[in-house]
Amino acid sequence: MERKFPRAKKIVVNDISKQFSNAFALGLTKYIETTIMHQTCLTCDNFNEDKETCSAFENQRPPARVIAFGCDMYDSFDDDIPF
Repeated sequence: MERKFPRAKKIVVNDISKQFSNAFALGLTKYIETTIMHQTCLTCDNFNEDKETCSAFENQRPPARVIAFGCDMYDSFDDDIPF
């Protein structure tokens, strides 16, 4: 059985699908960056990875829960490009 849809309609659907995928990916990335999912000790400027200490709290090692989920003292290093 032969399809009755012209090729042009298929291309339009593919373009819409790509636009939706791109918009969804950008939205999801923005959500992750602005929520607690991204704000952990490993992405915080106050955390010293070598010593595993936090300069915001007198260079003490944070509890595992804080390392995994972050805290109110989170400081993003978005301004400092590390390379």
